[in-house]
Amino acid sequence: MKTLFLLCFCFVGIKLTAQTVAFAADKMNVLYIGVDNPITIVAENTDCSKLKVVSDNGAIVGTGCKLMVKPINYGIARITATYRIKGKTKHTLCNFRVIEIPPPVFKIGNGQRRMPLVALKGQQYVRAELETFPLDVKFSIDSFTVSVFLK
Repeated sequence: MKTLFLLCFCFVGIKLTAQTVAFAADKMNVLYIGVDNPITIVAENTDCSKLKVVSDNGAIVGTGCKLMVKPINYGIARITATYRIKGKTKHTLCNFRVIEIPPPVFKIGNGQRRMPLVALKGQQYVRAELETFPLDVKFSIDSFTVSVFLK
């Protein structure tokens, strides 16, 4: 019985298929509106320079496997990679969720919630920061109001 199984296994061809294109958002699992989001796209047996990548939500810039996607609308960004393999043109689609950048946190000084009045008076600027955000996003503050509660 074992011999019969071994013979059948040797003479029966098994065709396995695998993913031929891989999409990866480099710093997070979503894309953020209005900023450059780095992505990497690679295709089996295809040079990165021969990939044609388009999106239905915003612009894609860059060359090779490392690209920047800048979505303009909420929802889904459908990114399509087109490439040729063995004389055939193939298209692979990947969907990324597109969300808004979270609101920044207003900070004065070193960001403590409480500080002595003399330290507060000595501050020369304020800033808005995104805490634990994977992309480098800068904000400018046009105006602000600070309430000071004295004990």
